[in-house]
Amino acid sequence: MVRARGVLSMMLLAVAAAGCDTLIPLAPGAENVKITRNAMDVANCRAVGNLDHVKVDIFTDAPQRMVRNQAIGLGGDTVFDTSSPLATEVTGIVYRCGESAGLPAK
Repeated sequence: MVRARGVLSMMLLAVAAAGCDTLIPLAPGAENVKITRNAMDVANCRAVGNLDHVKVDIFTDAPQRMVRNQAIGLGGDTVFDTSSPLATEVTGIVYRCGESAGLPAK
């Protein structure tokens, strides 16, 4: 009986936490920001800034929403995620890629 209450409590906590992601709305265009760990994805892009203190949260997508919003705020469209797997903060470099990166054509 006690175990069932513990499991139920954890499930309720997870459901409640999952609802928190709506507290951080996406900036216009943020849904199109690409997040990558592959350096080749940003090889022909221009760095525009670094992510600023985004805490990891395993229960919601709030950190990902914050990362995307920061990228838009810096004028970027791609984030190169440099976080370590055990990090408590998301770290990364924001890039502007594509035609609007302002780089000379090859």
